[in-house]
Amino acid sequence: MVLTTMMCVASFAQRPVHKFIDKHNDYDNSIAMTIPGWVIRSGTNFAEKFAEDEDEKVFLSLGQYIKKVRFLAIEGESPIDNEDVQWLLEGIKKTNLEEYVTVRDQGNNVNVWIEDENNIVKNLTMLARTDDGFVLVTIKAKLPLEMLKEANFSFNQNR
Repeated sequence: MVLTTMMCVASFAQRPVHKFIDKHNDYDNSIAMTIPGWVIRSGTNFAEKFAEDEDEKVFLSLGQYIKKVRFLAIEGESPIDNEDVQWLLEGIKKTNLEEYVTVRDQGNNVNVWIEDENNIVKNLTMLARTDDGFVLVTIKAKLPLEMLKEANFSFNQNR
């Protein structure tokens, strides 16, 4: 019973994001994909061997903590209306995801939410809306929160 309840809570945390991707994944200018963690780990481990920049190596080392990535990317003008985006944002507010950072700059909006447990990031969701594209990414992970804070992402510069 406890295991079933935990599984329901875990799946509810990402349900709005997955429903949103399922609804909007078949536009002509969109691509949606789910990538298993082993593919991510293989790719980042391979790329890390050729990385020359230290920041790039740190970023690639985060791949070892990723279990699964699912994303929706739309190039060009997005056919997604504001009502659907609002539905997504309201759905995210009802989950275990907490806002990590929001960046707004000249019409570009980036939101990042995380779900962490004992300083381990279990889920990371990012929504980026620009004039020339739309990206929604959800990552299932076991990423130490400290590593996310230490990563040299531009949004961490002001924290």
